[in-house]
Amino acid sequence: MELNAFRVEVAAQDRRLTARFVGDLTLDAEDALKNAFAHADFTARPAVVIDFASVPYVNSAGIAALLGTLIPLREQTSGIRFTGLSRHLEKIFRMTGFPALVTMEK
Repeated sequence: MELNAFRVEVAAQDRRLTARFVGDLTLDAEDALKNAFAHADFTARPAVVIDFASVPYVNSAGIAALLGTLIPLREQTSGIRFTGLSRHLEKIFRMTGFPALVTMEK
């Protein structure tokens, strides 16, 4: 596996799904993003928390892939929250309109 190859670690607890993103968020992350929540149970409309603490790099293709995952996911959840954001990632996500889709924390 490449040093910064992207992966998603998902854990379910009560009415919450926690996804830990690890690696560079680029076009190469698209398959991992598409498959990340494929086996999750959304019948109770869980809250989704996405941890970016282990994402060192993001580019425009990664942002597009993330949007492609979040837009349909939003309809199945009670809300999506980003955590573990570096200043740089927070700035990028704010500039690209993510606060309209998710709650963001550092």
